Amino acid sequence: MTGRDVGPRAHVDTNYTIGAIGDAGGRGHFVEQVLSASMSLTVTERLSPYFEGFGISREEIGGGLITAIDTGAIYTIGRRMAVDGGVLVGISRDASPFAAFGGFSVALGHARAGKPSGQFRSRLRVATSASAARDRGADPRP
Repeated sequence: MTGRDVGPRAHVDTNYTIGAIGDAGGRGHFVEQVLSASMSLTVTERLSPYFEGFGISREEIGGGLITAIDTGAIYTIGRRMAVDGGVLVGISRDASPFAAFGGFSVALGHARAGKPSGQFRSRLRVATSASAARDRGADPRP
């Protein structure tokens, strides 16, 4: 993960992860890669809307590429808590066509939710949007 402030109120992040994922059917493991890029703007000390695009190589053995965009806002509550919400629109065939999501996060250890240019917010965005593509939102396709 890498990020950079752009002026006094904007922030850009990119993230790449790779992992060996166990298939739910007990059919072994497969490689999953996730790539994301996001931009956020600090509107107030606590409110940061964002826009993000991401891709997930696959979520199951034999699965296809998942690409989507999402937008939302993160609102920090104190130094260690944040709530977020937004919408996701799938681009690829294997992505959910639409999802609305929301969440609540608590920072543990040395991380702080209220950090203005933050790795906490970036990690929250990536985790939220990736799970929205996988788990949240109804997919009407058979």
